[in-house]
Amino acid sequence: MENKDHISFAVQEFPPLLNRIKAAMIDLIIILIIFSLSSILIDVLGDPPNWVRGMIFIFSIYLYEPMMLTFFGGTLGHLLLGLRIRRMENQHDKLNIFQASGRFLVKYLLSWISFLTVATNSKKRAIHDLASGSIVLYK
Repeated sequence: MENKDHISFAVQEFPPLLNRIKAAMIDLIIILIIFSLSSILIDVLGDPPNWVRGMIFIFSIYLYEPMMLTFFGGTLGHLLLGLRIRRMENQHDKLNIFQASGRFLVKYLLSWISFLTVATNSKKRAIHDLASGSIVLYK
């Protein structure tokens, strides 16, 4: 009996680095829109304390990616380009919030360095994918 929980990578095509960069650029635009809308809202509501502004910044940057990965299997950039982020050991499972948060932290702490392994890895996994047990696939 065949186990359908495990992915067969022999015939799987993995997204190239350029597609991942395009998704990141889309997400950057979305985050900038969130910042802009937040700034307008702050102006309308008055002059809130700096901690409120800080919380909006943290929410916009930190929670966007981990929450999107956990609930939707990708950020808006990923989804628009037909990509999804899944657990390496089972392509049907989305990342949990801890994996998604760890992936985010490694990705942003290492910045572009995290993507160096994409070109040399047969499954096109970046360092943040390796650290979090994730893989980027086409839908």
